[in-house]
Amino acid sequence: MTDSFSDNRPEKSFIRQVPASGIDREAIHRIREQGRIERAKIVRRCFVALKRAVRALLPGASHEVSGQRRAGIRS
Repeated sequence: MTDSFSDNRPEKSFIRQVPASGIDREAIHRIREQGRIERAKIVRRCFVALKRAVRALLPGASHEVSGQRRAGIRS
């Protein structure tokens, strides 16, 4: 089973060339930054949904480290 998120092979990525006429570097920077922001929002939403699903399936499950695990980490 392959995971699409871990499939970051350089040969699959590409750079879309933007025509120089009519668009400046600042506009390109704003567009790319907005894309990064939107992707980060999607990732956050996915993690929230994942946490909810884990809590629904495993009552009492928490992302916090338990006291027993903390003791094991320290020793």
